[in-house]
Amino acid sequence: MRKLISSIFIIALSLLLPLFHSLGAEHRVSVPVDNSPYQGPENAPIRIIKFLDYQ
Repeated sequence: MRKLISSIFIIALSLLLPLFHSLGAEHRVSVPVDNSPYQGPENAPIRIIKFLDYQ
């Protein structure tokens, strides 16, 4: 069941991705990460920031 849901999600995402890409110009935001915990090398070319809401 889990594989089926994953497969459906991947197919839906692959169909919707071009739509999201065509919505507008690229928007970048600078987020300060000075004293934040991290994994991986400090000088990584790409940083993925995960926002969590614990409510």
